[in-house]
Amino acid sequence: MQALDNFLSRFGAFDNLAADPRFQALVVVVLSFVAAKIADWVITRLITRWAQKTATDLDDHIVEMLHRPLFLFVLLGGLSVAVDLLSLQGVMQRVAFGALGTSAVLIGFGLSMRVSGLVLETLSHQADRFRFIDEQTLPLFRNLSNVLLLGAGAYFLFLVWDLDVTGWLASAGIVGIAVGFGAKDTVANFFAGVFILADAPYR
Repeated sequence: MQALDNFLSRFGAFDNLAADPRFQALVVVVLSFVAAKIADWVITRLITRWAQKTATDLDDHIVEMLHRPLFLFVLLGGLSVAVDLLSLQGVMQRVAFGALGTSAVLIGFGLSMRVSGLVLETLSHQADRFRFIDEQTLPLFRNLSNVLLLGAGAYFLFLVWDLDVTGWLASAGIVGIAVGFGAKDTVANFFAGVFILADAPYR
């Protein structure tokens, strides 16, 4: 009887431990790490098989870039579930979810920058098919892409921290209209220069 009571008491202690939110959060973190490893291995393996069937090696390079971001995205998803299980309140909850969301945005921004740079670099070597992107106009398109991605990243950061972006967007629209009217000749000359570089009529 004493052995049975000891066994039941241990089972009851494990029951109490399993009901502890901190223990549940720890289990979720461990499982999310394992799931991230499995997702990285399975998904990238499947995509790699598909990419090897294509004629270009652009998709192969993109798949190589996906390894670490895919792992981190799955892990961050598990961490967000773990934070939710802890039932944090007030500032602690906002800071925790904000930090996880910021990490996800930065990872996505870095991946987008690398992929866009690789795509533009590949297109610049196919001037016969894409006349506007060559070695001369590549830095211009790369800078434009970086600016657009930076704006998108800043927008998502505002959303992650639950900041009202309506005023910012309205101000940016007004400033854009004012700059457009004030510098229309400069903008027109700028695009004319881009077309001249792309067409190369004096080559």
